[in-house]
Amino acid sequence: MLKITPKKKEYYDSQMSAKYVEFMECNEVQAEDVVQNITESDTQVIEAVCVGPDLFCDSDGVVITSRWNQQETTLLLNEEACKEINKCIDDLFRYFKGFVSFGLLQRSVYDWIYKACAKEIEHSLCSYIENEITTHTSSYLYMFPLPYIQLKDSIKIGNVCLGHVNEEIKKLLSEIGDDVIVPMTTASITLEGEMESAKERAREIVKFAIDILKDSSSLKYREDSYIYNFELDNNQKAGNECVCYVYDSQKEILHKDTRTNYFSFCLDEKEQTTFDTNAALGLMSTFLTDYYISLIHKNTELDNIIMRSIRQFSITLSTKNQYERIVKLCSILDAAILKDNEAGIKESLKKYIPILVSDNLDMRKKVQDTLDLMYSVRSGYIHHGKECKVEFQEIMDLNIIVMSTIMRFLQLRSTYDSPKMIIEAIDKLQLSVHL
Repeated sequence: MLKITPKKKEYYDSQMSAKYVEFMECNEVQAEDVVQNITESDTQVIEAVCVGPDLFCDSDGVVITSRWNQQETTLLLNEEACKEINKCIDDLFRYFKGFVSFGLLQRSVYDWIYKACAKEIEHSLCSYIENEITTHTSSYLYMFPLPYIQLKDSIKIGNVCLGHVNEEIKKLLSEIGDDVIVPMTTASITLEGEMESAKERAREIVKFAIDILKDSSSLKYREDSYIYNFELDNNQKAGNECVCYVYDSQKEILHKDTRTNYFSFCLDEKEQTTFDTNAALGLMSTFLTDYYISLIHKNTELDNIIMRSIRQFSITLSTKNQYERIVKLCSILDAAILKDNEAGIKESLKKYIPILVSDNLDMRKKVQDTLDLMYSVRSGYIHHGKECKVEFQEIMDLNIIVMSTIMRFLQLRSTYDSPKMIIEAIDKLQLSVHL
């Protein structure tokens, strides 16, 4: 359960845990001193929130001070002691993040310290934490309604299933009065862990799956892609109503216009053909599983660049202003390709991107021309407020270049760990050319 080395575990079980019990012993207070000490403690945590009977936390949920009543004795941990203990909790949380909540881990550590001091427990610190986590761990199915995505058949992206709820879930939804969700498309994923912590992880994974779905769809070829809603954060229809009141002063009549901000997107046979004729959905689906789920895969710098690029490309597809869209697309290429403190942005991209995305010389020349044009448009818009005329086909060409760059990174991630390594490989190829 505890995903740390035996040496580190031994460190917490012996040296550190003994140190924390010493903190407690130094702050032991007899019954006649309890009232005075509680008052002194409370003056330090006026803004704190009491979590349970003995932990006083700040607005971020981190313990400031703590006390524990045991018969005629009150055990205290003052602010300085809690700071030291919190360092340990922060360190431990790195190994559990995404599996248990910070609150559960924090509570487990403080409970163990009190119980160890009172000699009520024989478990070591790490064993106690393991037992507490096991008690609060289960396998959960998380479902997120997506009312603006219409599915003919279910589709799976990594570990996320997009489809309709089954009969068993329909019955349960009906029992709690939420059967309105039944006809909707739902994104679902099963994760093991503590319920609250795993829910946040499930939300992140589903959001990324939706980004992948959007990036792989035909929207990247459409000028009006911004009118379609995929985003999980906007998944309630009532929240997407745009209301406009228009007052006619001559007739003294108030008109109310209500319309929906977004249109639903249908994943029909045509869209399925789009998925089937390119490898984007499959590559991204595998990447999602590796990035969020796989325990044996360690995310590299290149993986992180790919993740950010997929998400940013999804955002551009929902951007109405074409110049803002160009800025976002160029920024994706900047972050993916440029070396540290690179001087000539456009020239560097024109050097590496064409080689990265195509083997055809004519196509490479077209990529260079597109980058030349679009970076000039971006520069004029950002630095001078100019809105140079640009055709949608030219923006679509940039869309394809960005998507092709992401695709190449997905193909190369098993060989290279960073964009810098890919750039160095391209440089070596260029140096090896003989006339």
